[in-house]
Amino acid sequence: MARRIKLTDEMRQVLSVLASCPDGAPLPLLLLTHACSAHAIGQCLDHEYARERREPVRSSDIMRLWITEAGQKVLAAAR
Repeated sequence: MARRIKLTDEMRQVLSVLASCPDGAPLPLLLLTHACSAHAIGQCLDHEYARERREPVRSSDIMRLWITEAGQKVLAAAR
């Protein structure tokens, strides 16, 4: 299990968006529409607050992310 850390404002933003997307959120949506930083997304993945899966779309793959149970707990504790 990953070591738990204090959420940054950017990580909280990522987890808040993911919490509102039960079907997961495509990476481009997080980066472009919600202006989430790649660093904060990476931190959420590294600390197992989010999980990812690559999905085939036309001729490439898109990464889709979901909040994990650990992410839900840390987000609730930060509110």
